[in-house]
Amino acid sequence: MGIVERHAVTLPHSMASVLHEVPLLSWHKQTKGSFTVLYGPLLLDLDKTRSKSFVRHAFAEQRINKLTWYQNTIKLLEIAGHHHQTDSACPTRIKLKLQEHFNQLWEVERHRSSILSYYNQVKRTPHIHYEDFLDLVCTEDRKCLMRLRSSNHRFNCETERYVTDKELATSNALKSWYKRCEFCVSDDTKWLTHLPFCNIIEEDEHHILISCPKFHQLRTELHEETKSLLLRNEDHHYLYNQPHIYRFGGYVRKIVKQRFPKTKKKKDTK
Repeated sequence: MGIVERHAVTLPHSMASVLHEVPLLSWHKQTKGSFTVLYGPLLLDLDKTRSKSFVRHAFAEQRINKLTWYQNTIKLLEIAGHHHQTDSACPTRIKLKLQEHFNQLWEVERHRSSILSYYNQVKRTPHIHYEDFLDLVCTEDRKCLMRLRSSNHRFNCETERYVTDKELATSNALKSWYKRCEFCVSDDTKWLTHLPFCNIIEEDEHHILISCPKFHQLRTELHEETKSLLLRNEDHHYLYNQPHIYRFGGYVRKIVKQRFPKTKKKKDTK
């Protein structure tokens, strides 16, 4: 989600503003991304002097005109609790404070997002750290797991989330029908979706992993211990740890392959 697995999710404005600040935590020499963290306090102190330095005048211009870079610098230093000290420990302290601030804000925002419901279930630790599934040798396994846990996949619960009101009015169906499992729910149920007793089976992460008959054979082939964890919703976070991560990664990859088979392109014959 990067700071967390990268995914195509619309984040709240407050979260988006923090993500905009993330590059300032960069310590890569080639990007010079640490400029604000390292030199922000020094520029603030320099601005108080009467130096004829071009740097001081450029910084003063930023402050007087309230330009974006200056405002972001002040905001980040306020978050870090900087009080204009210029001791050598200051950059490290600022960096740690910014990381702590981001972790706290991300922890709140991710639990507010309905899109990240499965991610919240499997992500039990409040801090951001390196995940075991990133060490999987199989690239497809890593890709499938990352997309699954961040809801950046092609299953109907995600792709049909963005159906428009115009499409709903034209089809005379509820949004839940678009999110249905096409294997478990027939097209005929479209006309029953408005009835109170009609509960549409949604093709979401839990359904495809645990109960969809289409993938029953794949579940029977799983290791018994891994399958036991899979069938218990509350224990899904263990599937992302070793040794289950290797079996689970292969299982998810096979589901995706079976659900979205690649079709061979026909060659044009002249």
